Parts: sequence; structure tokens; C-alpha cells
Amino acid sequence: MELIKPEPLVIGGRAHYTLSSYEPVTVTVPVHDLTDEDVEESIRAAIAQMGGGPERLNDDAWIRDHFDGLHGAAELRSIMREELEAANQDVTERQKAAACANELAKRLEQRVSRESIAEARSAIEQNFTMMLTQQGLSQELFLTQSGMRKADLDAMFDEQARDAARQQAAVSAWAEKKGVTVTDDEIPQMLGLPPEETDRFMQNAKTSGQLDQLRRTLVNTKALRMIVDECSCTYAHDGASSNEPPHLKLV
Repeated sequence: MELIKPEPLVIGGRAHYTLSSYEPVTVTVPVHDLTDEDVEESIRAAIAQMGGGPERLNDDAWIRDHFDGLHGAAELRSIMREELEAANQDVTERQKAAACANELAKRLEQRVSRESIAEARSAIEQNFTMMLTQQGLSQELFLTQSGMRKADLDAMFDEQARDAARQQAAVSAWAEKKGVTVTDDEIPQMLGLPPEETDRFMQNAKTSGQLDQLRRTLVNTKALRMIVDECSCTYAHDGASSNEPPHLKLV
């Protein structure tokens, strides 16, 4: 029988959580080892987008004519490999952060509030709708094309929201325990904005009443980076475990 956890302490409308342990987490992260075939498939796709067929794979003249700044097939392969390695590394790092947050969430000593789950679900559905809009799709058209039922999509949103809310609560508990703060000087870099645009962004957040939430989000972002930095990570290369870091190009 699963133990029913208590509700979190709520102060000033904000839920406060605690963890059973604040020690570094241990995670395993899958890593896809890039192959020559991966590179060739991506090159074939890139050539096809330019109107060429497989016969253009080693056609230096055609590649020079259709890919600005490239001198031939060898350079295209080199650049494509670098891009795939960078994408591979990015995926690995995002999976590592997600694994750390998920492992930390197992240590929550309180259950996540319904309000937190509802907020997470709203954000997830909004992001999904935005992604569909960018592709020129509505949710109804997506369901028709994918063959997915609305009930299954809602169930997926619900599950993702519960996981996201638990992870956010756990990282927040860790940040509070460790006294993590974000200074004004750190904010521009964290937002990826120049200082003058950061000032406008923060002022808009203040005007809309979202400044406190934004600062908590930034604190959690910084805390998760710290959690990832100190975690014990094993990399599983295409199904084989390894204690060595992934052999991918850092960019």
C-alpha cells in the first residue's frame, strides 16, 4: 500500500517542500553513438530538400552549386557530422537534467498541490498548441492526422503535468535548502538577453504580476544546473553501460 504523503506547508500562497535527502543524485543517461550511416542519412535528406537524389552524394560540383560556401561532398560530410554531434550532445545534456530532476522528485516528502499540477498542465498544453500553430496545425487536425484520441492526448498531458510539477517542487526544495539565489547581474545571461532588454522584460513581468514567479523559475534553473553538475552519472552507449563521458564534441 502506497504511503499517502502530507500536503506541503503553504506560506503566502506558496507551497514549500522538503526532501528526504539533499545528497547528489545518481542517474543513467542513454547516449546514441553517432555512426557514418547517421551522417549519410542526414546528407541524403539535406540533398533531397535541395531537389537532388542519391546520385548527388559525391557530386562536388552539384553540392557547390546548391550549398552556399561549400566546396564539395567532403566538406558537407564534415559539417553535417559536427552538427549531428552538437545535437547529440544537446539531447544528452537535456536528458541528464531531466533524469536528475526526476530522481530528486522521488525524495519529495509531501505530495504536490493540485494547483501546481494544474499550472504545469496549462503550460504544457499551451506549449503544445504553440508548436502545432508553428506547423500550421490545430489540435483537432493533429488528432485526425495522428490517429490519437483526445482522451489519450489529455491523459498524456495529465501524466506530464504530474511529473513536471513533482520535479519543479523537488528542485525548489533543494534550492531553498541550499540557499540558492540569482543576482541581478546573472539575470541577463540566464534570459539570454542584453541588459537593456532584460530591464524591459523584468519590468513587464513586474507590471503583469509575474515577477516573483519569474525569479523563482530562474532560481530553479540555476539550482538544477548545480544539481546536474554534482550528480553521479553513468552513460549508457546504445544499450551498453559506460562510466566514461559520451565521446561527443563539446560546442
